[in-house]
Amino acid sequence: MSVIETIIDIPAEHEKNVCGQFDGYLKKIERTLHVTIVARDGAIKLIGPELMIRRAKSVFNNLVELSKRGNAITEQNVDYALSLCFTESDDAILEIDKEKNIFRQTHLSGHGRRENDAEHAWHMAVMAYLLQEYSNEPVDIAKVMLMCLIHDIVEIDAGDTYAYDAEGLKTQKAREDAAKERIFSLLPDEQKEELTALFDEFEAYETPESKFAHSMDNLQPLMLNNSNGGADWKEHEVTAQQVYGRQSKTRLGSEQLFEVVDSIIQQNIANGQIRED
Repeated sequence: MSVIETIIDIPAEHEKNVCGQFDGYLKKIERTLHVTIVARDGAIKLIGPELMIRRAKSVFNNLVELSKRGNAITEQNVDYALSLCFTESDDAILEIDKEKNIFRQTHLSGHGRRENDAEHAWHMAVMAYLLQEYSNEPVDIAKVMLMCLIHDIVEIDAGDTYAYDAEGLKTQKAREDAAKERIFSLLPDEQKEELTALFDEFEAYETPESKFAHSMDNLQPLMLNNSNGGADWKEHEVTAQQVYGRQSKTRLGSEQLFEVVDSIIQQNIANGQIRED
């Protein structure tokens, strides 16, 4: 993570109160947030990772506001301001918990309930690690796994779009683009840029990592559906052409895994779970 510098102004009449005797409060903030603080002539220079700089600025803003109200700053005030700066990131962290409430059309194995997005993403990431040797090309497996974990976060706002929902697919990109901007904007700029770029790479389907991640995205629900006797395909009257159309991209990430996919599809056609065209 890159190191940045920023300067904040502390009104001269509040500087001693905010910084503490012998700059004791500054040193405590430095130790806690792992930033470098240089105080000079009413200005404070902060040096460190972007996230920690944002937290340090929050601490100083709270302490200055407290001083302006006529309070003598105590170490307890500093501790409280530090605790607040960490909870301010809770919104972004808790936001992804909502992914557990987005339910897909695919059911859990053993004819269980409908799977949620978080379960799907976790399952994909583990599969990617276990099956990485079958990728058509060498991949950065950590990147693939993170790609799997974040690829459906946008559905918190956009909702799940069933793979064979022709009408839903028409508006999917617009809905997900808006969701991507809102959700990733909860993060510090550097993390927003990183995860947005990773999400866009997944969607572009051009790199070895994105192709293999898509293979997992296709294979995982197919395996669940097959374990349930093809019940979801039958319920939605899915045709062989539709399944092969979706799974055609699987072979771009893994020719070997596509052989497994083809075998599963043929078996379900023969059993009447997937309609022939």
